[in-house]
Amino acid sequence: MSTRPSYPSPRSYYVLQFVIEENTERYCVDFQAMVLKEMGVLPTSLPKNEIRLCIKADFSRYDAIYNLFRKALFALEVGHFFSELNTLGRQCGLLLRPQVDQDGIAVTISADASNEMSSGALLQHTLYASARNSGQINNGMFFTAFHRCHHQQFKDIVRTLHDAMDEAAEFFPIVRSYPLTAALCVRAGDDLQAGIYSVEPQHQLRQLTAVDPVEICQENFTYNTFSFASVPAVLYLCVDQQAFSFSDHEFLELNCALGYVMQHLIRLLVGEGLFGRPFRSYNQFGIDHMLGNSEKRRKAYYGLIIGKNRAQCATGILR
Repeated sequence: MSTRPSYPSPRSYYVLQFVIEENTERYCVDFQAMVLKEMGVLPTSLPKNEIRLCIKADFSRYDAIYNLFRKALFALEVGHFFSELNTLGRQCGLLLRPQVDQDGIAVTISADASNEMSSGALLQHTLYASARNSGQINNGMFFTAFHRCHHQQFKDIVRTLHDAMDEAAEFFPIVRSYPLTAALCVRAGDDLQAGIYSVEPQHQLRQLTAVDPVEICQENFTYNTFSFASVPAVLYLCVDQQAFSFSDHEFLELNCALGYVMQHLIRLLVGEGLFGRPFRSYNQFGIDHMLGNSEKRRKAYYGLIIGKNRAQCATGILR
C-alpha cells in the first residue's frame, strides 16, 4: 500500500496492524521502518504458494469516546482497506479471500492464473492515493465547491453500488442472509430529479420521494463543521435491524462488508473529481424516519457525503 493512505479511517487514526504468515514463518509489518520483522514459527505449515494476512488493531490510538465503538470502527476500516487491497491484488495477478470468524480477521492470498499482472498497477495506486488526499481541511472545516450530479453520474453511482453489493455478498457471507441496501438522497441536477432513491439487491432501484432531502440530512448531522449547501448528494447504507443482535464475529463481518461497499463508491467519486466523506454521526431516529426504515425493519448505519472541494481535488475523512 502507498504511504499516503488510499482509504479513510476514523479521525485518521489508522489503527490497523498486519501479521503476514507464509509457510511456517510469521512476520509483523513495521510501517515506521517499512520492513518485515520475524515473530517466530507457526505450529503448522500453510499450504504451498499461499500467504495469510492477519489484520489486528491498536485500539490505544482511539480517544476514549471512540473506544466505545472500537469494534465497529475497526471492522469498517478493514472493509475499506480490503476493497483497496483487492483492487490492487487483481491488478497484480493475485486472488484474495477474506475470512472473519471467532479467531479474528484474515485474508488468504494466492496466485490467480486468470489475472495477469499490470505493470503500472502500483504507480496507478500511488497516484490514486495522492489524489484522494489532496483536498484542503482547515480547522476541521470543509470548503466545498457548488456541484450537482447529472444523470450519468447518478447512474454510475447506482451501478457501482450494485456491483459492490454483489462483491460484498461474495466475500462476506453474512450479506447473503442479511442484504445491504442504500438510500441515495440527491438534489436535482441535469436530467436528474431530486429525491430519495433506494438502491436494493438484485440491481433494483426505487424512487421513494421526489423532494430534495439534503436539508433534512443537514439537520440530522451531528457536527456543525460542514455545510451541506453545496452538497449534491448524501448516501446511507442500511442494515437489517437484526444486525444489532449478531454475534461478535458476525457483526465484524457485516461492518467489513459496509466498509468494502463504501470504499468502492469513494474510488468512483475520486475518478469523477469528487470526494466522499464517510460518517456515522447523525440523529438515528431522524434519518430512519426520513428514509421510512421503521416500516422495513431496517436502520441507517453508515453515511457518505458526496461533494466537490474548491481545489477540484478529492478528499475523504471518516468522522
